[in-house]
Amino acid sequence: VVKLHDLADGRERILWQAPGRVVRELSFSADGTRLVAFTSGAGGAAAVTFDIARGVALSTNVTAGATIHMGVARLSADHRRLYLSHSDQQTRQLTVRCLNQETSQEIWQADLGLDFGVSAMALSPDEKVMVTGSGYENSTIRVWDAGTGKLLTKLEGHTGWISELTFSRDGQLL
Repeated sequence: VVKLHDLADGRERILWQAPGRVVRELSFSADGTRLVAFTSGAGGAAAVTFDIARGVALSTNVTAGATIHMGVARLSADHRRLYLSHSDQQTRQLTVRCLNQETSQEIWQADLGLDFGVSAMALSPDEKVMVTGSGYENSTIRVWDAGTGKLLTKLEGHTGWISELTFSRDGQLL
């Protein structure tokens, strides 16, 4: 169940119910009009994008490799691009795909190496940079060009599981 709580008037409404599915993570779009839920359960893992005002699901993009600790998705500010993690459970190969949110067409795909899943992702405020992390076996934070999927750099030396990544409002600090 995904519920929205209006802090101004104290009201609550159910946005989505899906028996047999678990919500791993939620992420609002920059303007607050869309919500992306990374879910798993019957039928596998998926990112479901919602229109908050209308209270409807706009799209469902299927992926693989979600667990209670793994699987992330982010939506660009213009709502056109969805960044979605993928993990092949047999080979442990991790990827991030950038999709056209409306058509589900792949724009690019990036290889993150081997591990059990992607646990964290963030877009810089100007959306030029995307960062990813996991950390069960490989705790390297990868910095990507969000437009092309090109690896810009690796931030090594982190000593454990990466559960969250975030940028400062001005985009100068990660």
